[in-house]
Amino acid sequence: MNAILKQLSLDGMARSWRERHALMSALAEAQNASASLEPIKKALELVTQRQPTDAELGAWSAIERRRDEMLSRHDIVQHVDFGAGTRDHIRSADEQRNGGMHRVASVKDLTEPSSHPMWGEFLYYVTRISRPNKVLELGSCVGISAGYITAGLKLNNGGHLWTLEGSPASAELAQQTLDGLYQTPQGTIVVGRFDDTLQDCLDSHGPFDLAFIDGHHDGEATMHYYAQIKRHLAPDAILIFDDVHYSPSMELAWQTIASDPAAHGQLRIRARGVVVI
Repeated sequence: MNAILKQLSLDGMARSWRERHALMSALAEAQNASASLEPIKKALELVTQRQPTDAELGAWSAIERRRDEMLSRHDIVQHVDFGAGTRDHIRSADEQRNGGMHRVASVKDLTEPSSHPMWGEFLYYVTRISRPNKVLELGSCVGISAGYITAGLKLNNGGHLWTLEGSPASAELAQQTLDGLYQTPQGTIVVGRFDDTLQDCLDSHGPFDLAFIDGHHDGEATMHYYAQIKRHLAPDAILIFDDVHYSPSMELAWQTIASDPAAHGQLRIRARGVVVI
């Protein structure tokens, strides 16, 4: 048992080092980036160099306590995945179109893919600096990244997040996360396949100032969502794509988005990509 705990600790330290290295490397690259990326550059500076305030530490600690609580849970839920599958088994386009992949999973299993704390802090700072009125997230998971974004909105004294999740089990956990963190959550969980919920969300609540796309890691699907979202953006909107290294199709999708003439600023942050539209 001690050996297992030691290995888990070492794995966690290695992941933290990779996250910090990725953010610091992106900061170095951002020094010569276009002026439109100034909010991203500032967020990278803050997350790598600044000592958080007491209010920030309090908000982040509450989110991490919620993460730890879910990571300790082995109760089983019915999970459905409408996405691309795993890196070891990428589902075909037909498989993705024909419905979700149903499986049982523990709450711990659903929580493990959540955003790393340093990445959550980066999302928090992007939110604080850009001061968005409307934020969109594709892929709520269990609400960790949404917790960091809404913490930023809370301290901004304004703004709202709409976060979309395909799995009812994950969506319920995400709702519990936001409800437990804030008496008046500044986030709304939208449950259902992105194909069924995204367009209505865009029509009803756009234009959006900030979007975090972290669900359905398939290149064709990502390009489809990008085309939908692009028509419902405020000027100088920031779009952040996670897991652009997930598969060759995701790498191609990111390269296409980054070279879009409408993008007047783009930056790669290891496995993520950022564009300003």
